[in-house]
Amino acid sequence: MAIEMQDRLLEMNSDWRNREWRVLSGPYGGQYGLLQCRQLGSNERMDYTIIGAEVNLAARLQSSAEPGRIVMSYENHALVSDMVRAQPSPSDQMKGISREIVPYVIEGSVGIELSEVNGSIRK
Repeated sequence: MAIEMQDRLLEMNSDWRNREWRVLSGPYGGQYGLLQCRQLGSNERMDYTIIGAEVNLAARLQSSAEPGRIVMSYENHALVSDMVRAQPSPSDQMKGISREIVPYVIEGSVGIELSEVNGSIRK
């Protein structure tokens, strides 16, 4: 899904450049697991949010990724290793996570390769 999101963002950015609009880019972090979605707050202020350890880990993975890159945990990589090519990075102790995390940087999937220069996608 992150590869498809990145591909679509590149298409949108091309159109936006033609219109002289600001383009978007950014790192992607992914984690699979349980989370809670709920409304929090009071009658004066209500917000809808997701919470949980896996949400925190996904945010930490995203913040560790270089712009245009997709990073996932070892556990995620184990679930999709037959669909994506990824390389492990050095393990890291991430804030708020009690165990060391081995981040995997996605290089591409069958028929798709991410550019080494700027994270752009070539098919």
